[in-house]
Amino acid sequence: MRFHFCTYNAIGAGKGTLLDMYLWLRAGLEDLGHEVTFSDESLSSSALNVIWEGFSRESGEELRTSRYEYGLIVTEFMDGSGFNKGTPQSAKVDRRDDAYRIRWQGFQSAASRARFFWSMVESNVGALRQHAPASFIELGFSERLIPAVTAEPTIDFSFTGILTPHRQQILEALEKRAQVVWHRTLLSLEERDKLFLATRINLSPNKTIDWQMPSPTRVGKALLSKRGIALDRTPQQTRQSSLVDICPEGTTYVDFALSQLDRDWRATADAAFERYRIELPMRGIMERVLDESCLA
Repeated sequence: MRFHFCTYNAIGAGKGTLLDMYLWLRAGLEDLGHEVTFSDESLSSSALNVIWEGFSRESGEELRTSRYEYGLIVTEFMDGSGFNKGTPQSAKVDRRDDAYRIRWQGFQSAASRARFFWSMVESNVGALRQHAPASFIELGFSERLIPAVTAEPTIDFSFTGILTPHRQQILEALEKRAQVVWHRTLLSLEERDKLFLATRINLSPNKTIDWQMPSPTRVGKALLSKRGIALDRTPQQTRQSSLVDICPEGTTYVDFALSQLDRDWRATADAAFERYRIELPMRGIMERVLDESCLA
């Protein structure tokens, strides 16, 4: 089967971050013998299109009324009337702004004709299955994804994700007590990967105070790179996130991050890498996902 991944509907700097997920999914699909193609501009009339959720009202409706065969990847927590209980970049108490509502309306249009759903958040699966076959997809281990060997890391802490008001507060508090490298805008993927590998403890604070899920790409990159990670606690956990230490209840994220640097982070990362390799092979994950969704 031929799968065609496309990011034509994605906007802003975050569009490039979807490439991480694509590389994971491509590895699993190709290991199973499927053909995989990619475009950031156009859908395919001769393949099964795989599109990341992130639509305007207009683009969602255009996809619904098109003749393309497609499935959707849902990366965010569905709260019943939108995603993530509001726009993460908003500093308001009520983050359910116009962008929040428009994104949900666009998704509903596109979802109404989707052939399948792959969700990065397990709690979404039940609601998605009311529309079409759906499966929870994890980012597992693949030899294809292991980065090239680099020099020993020289930076204590860094953060390379999308900045939100909640994350900025955490980073500013931590940098009062430690060396922290972070940027207000997203780096290129090449620069980001270089910084990630140069860092002993990569930071993974939640986007908002009520964030629901750990970042599978950031945890996965730490595991594959054999680097430390300070993972914030969330209500939902995954098999992947269980391989690393998580900020415990009663401990601030800043104190937890500092404690990760004080321990033998290298031995911890090496052990987590081996568990990742044995317990979560991407080929097996992708086989299950296909059986539950587009091959169902």
